[in-house]
Amino acid sequence: RRGNRVTLSFRLNEPATVTYRLKGPSPRTVKRGRLGTGRHTIPLRRLKVGTYRGVLTVVDDFDKKVTPRNFFVIR
Repeated sequence: RRGNRVTLSFRLNEPATVTYRLKGPSPRTVKRGRLGTGRHTIPLRRLKVGTYRGVLTVVDDFDKKVTPRNFFVIR
């Protein structure tokens, strides 16, 4: 987190479809489609002050779904 922007970074072990849903004062949904293996980042800019909760949904080719969650505050 830096100012009113946040960068979400993650690593994929295999190709997968990625969606990030953000709940809070500035709700967002970011769909990245099918990403390859390795490190990836999703930048979120112009966020309002407040508390946010995010859910990263990762679905692989075998329809296995993983949903890690995160939490942050913009001051």
